[in-house]
Amino acid sequence: MTGAAQRAAGFQRAAARRRYGVLLASVIGMLMASALMSTALAAAPNSLGLSIEVGKPGAVPVADALKIILMLTALALAPGILIAMTSFTRTIIVLSMIRHGFGMQDTPPNLVLLS
Repeated sequence: MTGAAQRAAGFQRAAARRRYGVLLASVIGMLMASALMSTALAAAPNSLGLSIEVGKPGAVPVADALKIILMLTALALAPGILIAMTSFTRTIIVLSMIRHGFGMQDTPPNLVLLS
């Protein structure tokens, strides 16, 4: 193998180690956060102070599972709504139109446009 090929292989191995390190750190972070949240919620069940009131006063209360589903739905839709309200999507569309206008289908790549 030539020196350039060895350097390229070394860079690829280093990038793979970095990716696995970031992945491992994020998994460990999520596990620690979930452990801390579960112990905090077990100690004081209503410590977050969240209260969702759905319906008329005196009506049948909404089940906790349904409240959780509604909260997760709102959290899942929030990033899409936020991106749709900003000029980010217009900018990406204009940049891709310029790219196709110059006749360069893959230059720059989509990841470069999005970053």
